[in-house]
Amino acid sequence: MKNRIVTLAIVAAILVMPTIVALTSFIYSKSNPVTAGAVSKLVLTLPSGESETYLKTDKDSKSLYNALIGMHKNAKKVSSLPTGVSGFSVYKVSYSSYNKVSEYTYYLSSDSSKCFYRDGSGKLFRIEKKNAVSFLKTEFATDVFPNASQPTLNVGRTDNVLPSSISWKYIGINGTYADGDINKANGSQTCVVSGGLQLDFDIAPDYIYAVIKNQAGATVFDDEYENIDPSLFADNTVYDVKVIAKWYKTENRSNYGEAEYLFTANVQSPPVFYVSEHASLKYGDFVIVSAKNIVDPSLITFSAEPAIEAKPVFYEYGGYYHAIVPFSLKDESVNKGELDYTFTLTYGDTVRELPVTLEKRSVGKDYQKIEKTTIEELRNETTIAEFNETVAPYLGAHEEKLYWMSDNKIMDPTTRKIRSGFGINIILEKAGITYSHEGVNYYVKDGDSVKVCLPGKVVYVGETTLSGRTVIVEHGGGLKSLYAHMSSTNVTVGQEIGKGTVIGIVGSTGFCTGTTLHFGLYVYGTPVRYYNYETEGVSVHSTVAEAIGLK
Repeated sequence: MKNRIVTLAIVAAILVMPTIVALTSFIYSKSNPVTAGAVSKLVLTLPSGESETYLKTDKDSKSLYNALIGMHKNAKKVSSLPTGVSGFSVYKVSYSSYNKVSEYTYYLSSDSSKCFYRDGSGKLFRIEKKNAVSFLKTEFATDVFPNASQPTLNVGRTDNVLPSSISWKYIGINGTYADGDINKANGSQTCVVSGGLQLDFDIAPDYIYAVIKNQAGATVFDDEYENIDPSLFADNTVYDVKVIAKWYKTENRSNYGEAEYLFTANVQSPPVFYVSEHASLKYGDFVIVSAKNIVDPSLITFSAEPAIEAKPVFYEYGGYYHAIVPFSLKDESVNKGELDYTFTLTYGDTVRELPVTLEKRSVGKDYQKIEKTTIEELRNETTIAEFNETVAPYLGAHEEKLYWMSDNKIMDPTTRKIRSGFGINIILEKAGITYSHEGVNYYVKDGDSVKVCLPGKVVYVGETTLSGRTVIVEHGGGLKSLYAHMSSTNVTVGQEIGKGTVIGIVGSTGFCTGTTLHFGLYVYGTPVRYYNYETEGVSVHSTVAEAIGLK
């Protein structure tokens, strides 16, 4: 009987032993939450500031858990970090266990004997050397060694092209080589290049080899990078490129390796700029600046010396981009006879200067004997403001479609002779008023029709006190024409019309002397003259004109 009781006691003790062990382990873990067995999740923040969460259940997290928590083993408590030690890489780790979060900070250096951590209660410890080495050998410790980072490659205007494959070694802990920080491409990469295949490595390779294939799959280059023929990048095209780069292992190098890069090169030839040619240019005239090999016209910058009032905008036609540049009469008064201009255009790394010369302009006078009462009624501050407020939004706007390209010689809106030319001084003798004429007035007869000077779209049909019945036609790219003082109009807003289309009948509405037609041409709201363009056309540079099929 006694033996049976002893046996039962032994069996009972054996049965409850796992429970006691588990309870003891739980109590210990609760009091020591940062152990490999207790931590269920950790958040690692690298010195770079990048954070990542790791779960204990993830197989790939096991080595990180062991390396981090292993640094606590046999660590010695210290009062402060040693003086004279600099260059610590600071890692922060948030450990989660039993609904408790403990924040640890690790101060690591390439010297494994000088690595420390601060626990969740703020106590500071020196990490035992062999345990520091265990962590410093992991991929997570590459921030401690700047030479661990793989080379970066920029191609043309494309940042950080990643390798498709790479092997990278660096001198790490105790002067031994370790695997570097590897980041490879995930999918295809496209690079924009101009003027050649520019490969910019932050760590210069000792050897670069390139294989270039066209879109048909034919190899157009297979040799060392330094032997590339620049003519391969003279025209817009697309290539498939493989680059092999090698960094040799030498006594003086703290890292070495080999990488292969695969990418598509979108070749954009260097931009070229032209300016239209005229027999003579004066203030009030305008020129066309054209550009080829442009992808994003908004990246073109334009400036002039001396400065001009206009801010040209480039629009596409026939694969080229074009902008109209007016020489305002206001610029003439400001620059006091400065007639030699330099246009500076930039796009990416390309800077091009285009010289433009203006001839001197003589300013005529037109004395008009209009009654003072008529002037006071129809041409005063109020009527001028009304006109400007009405037409300015239409004259200043610009549409992308270049209607004038299809038929670009300006025609007179009437066959009659000019009465008051562009840019002359109109002198209202009886009111003592002088102003610069912003258009052309014609001698016309009742019943004469008014024809549009270029192809375009009607954007305004209306009437103001100053201009009478008025039509404004958009010709594209900032070029507009205005027709005033008509007795009637026969077009509607939004109507696209060809050159020579009758838009109305002349009249004497608004401020004018008898039956009159006022014709004005504008670029971005700047009044310009049309002389020369009726014979030369709103021309582009002859090279560009041939390329886009203009005569």
